[in-house]
Amino acid sequence: DQSIFIMKILLFISLLTVLGTAVNGSQSLGDFERAETKVPRAHLMGNGVKHMYEQMNTALHSTSGLSTRPCAEWSFDELTSILELVFTMRNPDFEEIYRKTNDNRRLQANGVYSETFEDLKAVWKQEAEVLAESPSLHDVSRDGRCHDAVMWFTHHLTADRKEELISSGDFTLPLMPDHLDLPHSKSHHEKSANRSAVDLVFESYATSTSCAMCHASGSVVSTNTESTSWPASLSYTGTGYGNFPFWDNTGPGCSYCDGAIDPSSDIEVHYDSTINSEILMHSSCSDMSWTGDANAPNSSPCNHIFNSSLGAFIYTPVSAMSKEADGEFCCRSYSAGDSSFPGAVPQDWARSMTYWGTNTGFHGDYYTGEIKIYWSTVTGVDFWYYEQADGTPLEQGEGCYFPGVDNKTEACLNNLPIMLWHDYDPASVDWVNGEEQDSSWFEVPEICQTTTVSCSAPGSSSGSYNPVLSHAARQAGVRV
Repeated sequence: DQSIFIMKILLFISLLTVLGTAVNGSQSLGDFERAETKVPRAHLMGNGVKHMYEQMNTALHSTSGLSTRPCAEWSFDELTSILELVFTMRNPDFEEIYRKTNDNRRLQANGVYSETFEDLKAVWKQEAEVLAESPSLHDVSRDGRCHDAVMWFTHHLTADRKEELISSGDFTLPLMPDHLDLPHSKSHHEKSANRSAVDLVFESYATSTSCAMCHASGSVVSTNTESTSWPASLSYTGTGYGNFPFWDNTGPGCSYCDGAIDPSSDIEVHYDSTINSEILMHSSCSDMSWTGDANAPNSSPCNHIFNSSLGAFIYTPVSAMSKEADGEFCCRSYSAGDSSFPGAVPQDWARSMTYWGTNTGFHGDYYTGEIKIYWSTVTGVDFWYYEQADGTPLEQGEGCYFPGVDNKTEACLNNLPIMLWHDYDPASVDWVNGEEQDSSWFEVPEICQTTTVSCSAPGSSSGSYNPVLSHAARQAGVRV
């Protein structure tokens, strides 16, 4: 019984206090210093999330006398009992310090911050009821509670209270979930649980793991130093999946967007950060009749050009992969000097993502083998970026779920962000030295300079709505 377990340990600790073998639970200077420090110590940080788990578990294993068990061996209910015990022994001064600076180490359950355990327990009870109906989600919830247990034990107990727990002989702490090869993905549960259950559990998991990102990145924001920055200028070809454009003028949900991920199309990109411009050429673009122009592309080629001085436009070329406009159609996606969009994506745009670690089993259009994984989630959209071990880009994408290394065969449901990604052809570009680009690639066609047709892209200051941002636009500086 959970209550008996907690009472047994508390009784032992009370006896220690009576016998004078335990101190009174006051904070030491070391406790204060740790609570006031936001950046984790070097031995507790990792190069990516997987490495961070390994580092933190090594530290737990090295704690004298501390009994631990792998996260995968615990149940959700067992972990909430551990949290109740730690809460009972916590020093409230820690929470006061964290609350003043809005620190992620505050006591919380699925985003509910409270110093009253009954408030937190009520949230976990709701989650437990969801797990009873959707048991396939149990491991996601369990891994979130392992994060909570390690964080509470580390950041809410004084050193003497930790020693009392360890000395009781009945206390075991879960380890961080280092059994994961890939981040948890909603897509793996869409068929076994309803959407509301998946959303609740994943929201709870996200709030529990937010503090761990500091350990993974070495910073208070989710960034990485692992990804390879692009050369100043380059061009590449690749294979694209999903429909472009992935927005329309109907607001979030994109009524005109076809969520199908097949067939694929060819892409060619020319990029120059020195003049802050780029052009992305698609062999096939989706239905853009929503612009109101009779000549809009529909399953035909289009180019998206970004010019640092004149803005961004989508236009139809004389043929696929030609920069020359056919003079039939052009619409403006970003205004000149748009406050939300500076031009070409930064060379180090991928460093704003979280580095997960490496994984084998990837099968792409041009490469099979081990990859580095970078990912992030914003307003319900998963973004990913893969590199080879040497930093060569392999794949970039976004959509309603994170695919991991699995083949992406599932389209998104209606009114959800569509799946959109492309595989880079490594043979098409020198990713180390790049390639100087002729400035003519970035000359805005005459039809675009006089167009009155609008196709305002996500985040555009001239747009009438702000749907989910594209990966490229977000990394380029578009603000939510």
